[in-house]
Amino acid sequence: MTAWLGGLVATFGACLLLYLASPHQALRSSPLPAWPARCSALSLAVTGLGCLLGGMHTLAAVFCFATLLMVFLVALPYAGAQRQRMKSRDGARR
Repeated sequence: MTAWLGGLVATFGACLLLYLASPHQALRSSPLPAWPARCSALSLAVTGLGCLLGGMHTLAAVFCFATLLMVFLVALPYAGAQRQRMKSRDGARR
């Protein structure tokens, strides 16, 4: 159970860093420096896959890792869009 949770957290961290290094990200006012963030994202992704491999069979771990990547990389732009929408709504009220 702990290995699966560690893999989930590390994979989320990898996707978050990868998204925050993108020039079109909407969660911060400016993107993170690309090279360090992408290297950190790669190391977290490898760590996440390693954790999942430690807690599951190989095929299940790879499938779960790929699914987590897809879910997080699709959800993060929507979170940024929602944040911008809430900021514009708060600005319109004042």
